[in-house]
Amino acid sequence: MTDTSSVVQITITKETRTLSQIGFGTTMILGSNGTFTVNTVRKYEDIDEVAEDFASTDAEYKAAEAEFAQSPRPESVKIGVRAAPVAQIQTLTFDADLIADNVVNLDIDNVAISPVTYATSHDDTMAALASEIQSHDSVSAASVIGGAGSRVIQITAAKAGIPFVVDNIEVTGGGSQANGAMATTQDNVGVTEDLNAIVLNDNEWYDLKLTSRDEDEVELASAWIETKKKIFGTCSDDEDIKDPESTTDIGYKLQASNRDRTYSCYNEDPNDWLDAAWAGRCLPKDPGSITWKFKTVSGPTVSSLSATERSAVLAKNVNLYTEIGGQDMMEEGTMASGEFIDSVRGDDWLEARMGENVFNTIKNADKIPYSNAGIAIIEAQIRKTLELAIRKGVVRPAPDLFDGDPYIVLVPLVSEVSSNDRGNRLLPDVTWQAARAGAVHKVIIQGRIVL
Repeated sequence: MTDTSSVVQITITKETRTLSQIGFGTTMILGSNGTFTVNTVRKYEDIDEVAEDFASTDAEYKAAEAEFAQSPRPESVKIGVRAAPVAQIQTLTFDADLIADNVVNLDIDNVAISPVTYATSHDDTMAALASEIQSHDSVSAASVIGGAGSRVIQITAAKAGIPFVVDNIEVTGGGSQANGAMATTQDNVGVTEDLNAIVLNDNEWYDLKLTSRDEDEVELASAWIETKKKIFGTCSDDEDIKDPESTTDIGYKLQASNRDRTYSCYNEDPNDWLDAAWAGRCLPKDPGSITWKFKTVSGPTVSSLSATERSAVLAKNVNLYTEIGGQDMMEEGTMASGEFIDSVRGDDWLEARMGENVFNTIKNADKIPYSNAGIAIIEAQIRKTLELAIRKGVVRPAPDLFDGDPYIVLVPLVSEVSSNDRGNRLLPDVTWQAARAGAVHKVIIQGRIVL
């Protein structure tokens, strides 16, 4: 199904870094234990329905149980089935022999190998290059195939489902330089491929939960979700997250990648499914009506951290379930980039509703004339959506910012549109500005007592 963006394109830009209606409250739990067809999805309205397809020991069951245990709780969750992972295999082929004084360079996953210099013969140099490639963490095996005189190295991924990239292949020095080219002989099958297949089957969900806690798979899922109007939550018990000097833990990596759509949690027992419980508590509420901070969830236990450890975790934009003032609560409610979860969800809701309102107006009318009156019809739908967003708490009226108006919508006059755009029936330069509503997360009070 083609979405409305082919007719109405909405772009929201954020001036600060500080689906359907039902879809915005739905989690997709993706795992490998489902007995139904690979890369298909089933919807469950309570834990008893989940129990018909999954054992109580399955991660899918536990994640769904964590969501359904909350109050309020989601109306339903969806569970998808992953395919068995397959290791990627690629070949590196040169179009000529390597000769004296050649030096071979290439990158594997953006990391340069140590340059391989010509060693006695073409065959010896190819063997040395294969050995150097195999020493990379992403590669389990690299060998020259085809016998003596071969110009082909076969490379196999270190982990099934985790692809690698070989590029920037360059041969320098010597009297001539061979050209190297990569080809795939076995496609990778992993979480990225699973997610691509899942959305073709069912795209009516917003929050992803991956039953795997493998950091490589988490990073792949995070990269995938970043390009979608969806969010992804995960949880880790990696002790290094609590270390302010660590740069290898998943919290640091997601923050360094500036992920706007992935939220991570630290908890001593990820099998308590804190991330799912949190989503189950917050997703049932309409976008704009809830901040994800301060929420108490049912099931998971709070973390017991020192002040230094807590600061280190939060500094990496990793969320915590902790005790403050004698009450259990989530903090801080942020994505890995530092953006607030509720803000991202509100932006996505606003974009979806505005696109639908404008699209449906164009579709259901016999004709929207290309006139100032016709443009005003489009403007009215934008204003209608912004008024709804104000009522829902996604944006706030901001007359202090917009010269007395609650928000700004600017549309061109017909006379201001080029004849080429009019001929192509394109209405350009429609813009709006509104102020995000946000939420109060911290209060500073100063008082003075006088006698």
